[in-house]
Parts: sequence; structure tokens; C-alpha cells
Amino acid sequence: MTAYNTGNPIGSTDPRDLSDNAQNFDQAVNQRNAPTWTDRLGVTRKTVFGAFQEITYKTPVAYSTGLSFLTTEANKTVEEAGVVYAPLNSALPFTTSGTFAGDDDARFYPVQDKNNVIRVTSIAAMEAYSAPVGYVFSLNDGGRSGTFDVVAGDFSTELAADTLNGIYVGQANDPTAATKVAKRRYDGVISALWFGAGGAETEANNRTFLQSTIALLDFLGGGTCVMPYEAPYGLENDDATTFPDFTGVTSDLLVIDRSEASANGVEKAGFQERRFSHTAQTDPVGQHNGNGLRQFGDWAPYFWSENTAQYAAKGDGSRTAADNRRSSIFFATNGVANWRVGQGNFSGDLSEAEMSAFVIAVNGIPDLSITGLASAFVINKDNGNIGFNVADPGLPYLFAMRPGQTNAFKVQGDSDGGSLRIILDKGDGNENEVLVDSAGETRFIHNGETVARITAAGTLTSIKSIGGGAFTTTERNALGVLPAGVMVFDTTLSKPIWKPVTGTASWVDATGATV
Repeated sequence: MTAYNTGNPIGSTDPRDLSDNAQNFDQAVNQRNAPTWTDRLGVTRKTVFGAFQEITYKTPVAYSTGLSFLTTEANKTVEEAGVVYAPLNSALPFTTSGTFAGDDDARFYPVQDKNNVIRVTSIAAMEAYSAPVGYVFSLNDGGRSGTFDVVAGDFSTELAADTLNGIYVGQANDPTAATKVAKRRYDGVISALWFGAGGAETEANNRTFLQSTIALLDFLGGGTCVMPYEAPYGLENDDATTFPDFTGVTSDLLVIDRSEASANGVEKAGFQERRFSHTAQTDPVGQHNGNGLRQFGDWAPYFWSENTAQYAAKGDGSRTAADNRRSSIFFATNGVANWRVGQGNFSGDLSEAEMSAFVIAVNGIPDLSITGLASAFVINKDNGNIGFNVADPGLPYLFAMRPGQTNAFKVQGDSDGGSLRIILDKGDGNENEVLVDSAGETRFIHNGETVARITAAGTLTSIKSIGGGAFTTTERNALGVLPAGVMVFDTTLSKPIWKPVTGTASWVDATGATV
């Protein structure tokens, strides 16, 4: 209360106004009993105490008969039918009658801020309240929490499709949502948590919530659904019957699944993100390129797959047979891998480089009764050896038959001498080799022994052979160095001749005469 009330306009330097201002400031800051004060121009304003009351509500009590609300208790709240209410300042003081609807409801308002936000803790509370268009519900209910706008329009079809009220919630005076509905704010990505999924639910219930989310997305014309980690629904990575079901879905959908799953009989598969893409079919079927993941970039787009686990050094006692550096891309059908492309194909006491080999593996070779992933192509990181159908190529180029067979075709290069070896090995103790040495000579070797050679000049000679061809005397003398025992037919002499000793001369006929 001011003493002078001169009515002078703002900016006055009248000592009386300065006195009134000092009293008003004292009331505004230090008053502990009244929510308002009146300034020297007659305007009612909130004291700090009153303003604090309005922004700090006390814990609500259940509405009942005889609850007292004093003038200083604007921050006391009651809860009725799931909705929290605070008293109107204009109604204070009063005592509740015990009849909320039609009696005390005029004395309360739903706890709200200047944006008309109604705070509720359940979907049922939202349904029980008839909020005006333009109001906002702030739902605090675990995974179902969110913000809902009360909007006008005929939403009867949407409400009928959204049976779990993940996005659309009807109001008490309009349960069919023919004129208005509370609609969740979202950016196009829908969470199964909004429909009731969560860690407290059974896997069967979470699957129901997921399928309800998919059905609503289909009704809305497509979009993206997220299944979070805390809502497992019985997914097994290697069993396609446990995947999300798109039966009857006619819209383009994407399910981003981060839920806990199992794989290969192991209950906990670890954290993963799986994407189940459904692209609506065309007529004729398949005339689209949907169900893909693309990466575009102005410079060097890439996909990075890395195993970041740290292992003890080779030879350390802590190393186990399961230690590896595997990091893979799989190509599969109905939950079963057909091909693996990635790094790591060995396990056990191996070096980091050995465990980081590049591998292409195939799953199953039925005619050989082989199941599981078997190496089809391997590049060993520590030495660059390349192998086909072998897990650990021991030669620079090693070609083996399919798993279960011992035949091998090997190519080996000598980086020092420049020679090249091609080895055929059936695994029966007989190994045949073609060797091209650095001088340009080609040798045919059986079990380590040379049986024939082609010189750099192109001459073919047999170390262990029966015949050597037909030549004139001049031609056979030009054959060069030949091993002893080589036989040719001399067309000039019209008879066979032999090489008695290794060298360039000394041919003899059947009588031993030099010719």
C-alpha cells in the first residue's frame, strides 16, 4: 500500500513518489503472506512470493471432501481422474465440496503453463479429459511419453486404426474423435515404445506392439519404425520366421531394430542394428530397386567395418582358440548366410596379421556334406600369400580343391631368382611341377627330378624318353647340348642315331660308329 498516490506519470522525481516506490519495492520483494501488491499507479502485480507459488506446484493429493485452499495456497494441487489441477486465484480461499464435476471444477484449472500445456501421466488421463483445440498434453509415462496437440478435424478413421493410441488419443466428450483428437508430435520416425513396448513386457507382447506399429505405419502410407534395445521380441538372427511380419503390408516401410536378440543358439547376440526394409511391389512384380542402402558423397564415400577388440600377443597364455580379428559383410537368404566377405579366417595362437587375412567364404557345399562357412579365397596379410579353398595359404599362390578334397594346384613365384613354379598335387605321393627359371629355361619335374626341358632357344629335350624326332644331319648337329641317350632319326642318312655322351657332338648309329 502506498501513502501518497500522486498519480504522477512514470519518471517522476517527486519525493512522495520516491517514498511510494520504496514501499512498493519492499512489498514486492519481502512480502510472505500476499501473492500480489498494488503499485503507485493502481496496477496489481505479483509479489516474488506469489510468482514463486505459481511456478512451483506442490505434490498433488487425491481430490476429496473438505480440502482447504487458503489465499496463500495457490500452489496446492489435487488429482482427479488422472488429471492434476491447481486452484484459480480468483476462487481462493475455499474448501472442496466433494463433488468435482459441476461443483468444484469451476474452482480449478488443469496444471498448465502459458502455452496451455496439460501435464498427465497416462493415456487414460488424456482420454478422460476434454481439452480445447490448441491445448497441449505433456505425457510423462515412460516409453510412451511425448507431446500431443489437440487438433480439430475428423480423426475417426485414424483413431480406429491406432487401437493402442501410440499417436492418436480421443477425448472424453468425443471418444470417436470425429471432431478433435490429441495427436502426438513426431518427425516421421515412430517408436514401438509409444504403443506399449518395453523391457517390462514379455517378448510376445513386444512383438504385438511392433506389429501394431507396422500396421499403423502401413495405414499412414509408410515410414520408419524403431524397435529399441530394451524391447526384445524374440528375434533370432538365423530364423526368418522370427523377423517382423510384413504380410498384407502395401506401403514402403523400414523397421530399424536395435532390440536384444539371439543368434546361433546364443541367447544374447550383443548390440546390433538390423534394418528390415519392405518395398511395396509393382505390377509386374519387382519393377523397382528398393530395399537398399546407398551412400552418396562428393568425395570418397566409404563403408568402414572394424574389429576394435584388443588381444594379447601371440604366444601369450591368455590367448584362446576364439581370438580373432573377424569383421565381415554377409550375404544371406532367410536368415542363413550364403557368403562372407571380410577379414579374419583363423583362430588360436596366430599373429595379428594372420588373424587379419582377407577372406571370401561360402556357406555349405551339400554334395560334400559340408556345412558352415568354408574359405573360398584368402589373402594372408603378413606375407601376401593368396589361396583358393584353403584357410592358410602356405605358398604365394595356392589353389586347392573344394573342402574335403586333397587335390591342389599351386603357383609359386621366387622373388629372388625370378623363377615361377606351377605344381600339380593329387595328394597321392606324386607331384608334378613345371618350372620356368630366371634364364628362361622351362623344366618338367616329377617328384623333384627333371624329366624334360625346353631351352631358352626353344629346344625340347627329354631326360627320360624313347624318341627325339626326325632331323637332317645339319639340323641334328645344330641341336646344341643334349643329354646322353637322346635318339633322333637322321633323314639324310635314313637311319636312327644316338647321343652317346652329353654334349654338342658325338652321334653314333646302331653299330656304334660315329656319324
